[in-house]
Amino acid sequence: MTSGEKKIIQYHKLMGDLKIDMDAIKKLGQEINLVSRDIEKLPTEIPSREFLVRPFFTISNTGTESMFERISRVIDGGAITGGGDYNRELLKSMAHDIPNIRPGISSPGIGGSTR
Repeated sequence: MTSGEKKIIQYHKLMGDLKIDMDAIKKLGQEINLVSRDIEKLPTEIPSREFLVRPFFTISNTGTESMFERISRVIDGGAITGGGDYNRELLKSMAHDIPNIRPGISSPGIGGSTR
């Protein structure tokens, strides 16, 4: 098997993994909506509704970060290393277009300025 064939297999595996993750995040979003609606129906005041749905967002963020790490490793040639703010650097790297490789896949503002 040539290195090009191996790379194609890696890309197909990545695409399959990302689809599974995206489906899971979509399902999580639906669950967040259901929980939010249930919270709205409660007769008493809740000190912090955010407190009740925060675990869902934490899971979603972790899943998204994992997807970005895999894209960085498989497509960009390596995961982000070093630096004090790993998450911000990862988000910024996902916002950048890499000509002839991939488009930016997150909003530039999410990880801070990309200038």
